[in-house]
Amino acid sequence: MKQIKDVIRPQNLTWFLGSRSAAFAVSIDFPDSSALAVEGMLLSGTIWPSNDGDAKGIIFDDQELGKAGALVVSGTVAANMLPEYPDAAAIAALKNIMFLDKAEVL
Repeated sequence: MKQIKDVIRPQNLTWFLGSRSAAFAVSIDFPDSSALAVEGMLLSGTIWPSNDGDAKGIIFDDQELGKAGALVVSGTVAANMLPEYPDAAAIAALKNIMFLDKAEVL
């Protein structure tokens, strides 16, 4: 994975708590991800490559299958706003991401 040097501060992602932190992302190709796709797209907030102990990050924004994109590997997110609530093993694997429920930050 190639690290992106800039800090990403998204404005319109409901799952990303950008006012509380910044995210570091890596550029990645999303191979063999068709099982995660919805109508040919990998949705923003999807835990990749799987919602378990093999998790590497969270897909930053909607991506077409076969296209490179950004994977959030550090930051604070609202777990209950993701397309699928993170499994305990995924939370443990994503050590640099803090998972909160949106109600905890209101």
